[in-house]
Amino acid sequence: MNSKCNRVRESLAEKAEVYFDEAIHGLHLYPLESRIPVKAAAYFYREILQSVRNNHFNVFSERAFISEKQKVVILSKIG
Repeated sequence: MNSKCNRVRESLAEKAEVYFDEAIHGLHLYPLESRIPVKAAAYFYREILQSVRNNHFNVFSERAFISEKQKVVILSKIG
């Protein structure tokens, strides 16, 4: 992957980070029973995005995921 493509991908990733933050800051607008699942999803996807970055945006041959342990850590922090 060339550096120009990676700059574009990083720019998109930065925009995604803004959307994650907006979702988290807007949680008070969600029904009470939806807040934790939405917050968890935002944190999970943020970590998956970091996995994509760690794989140098190589999404076609490297799987981007978070481990069960990472999910438990995230859930313990947001509960």
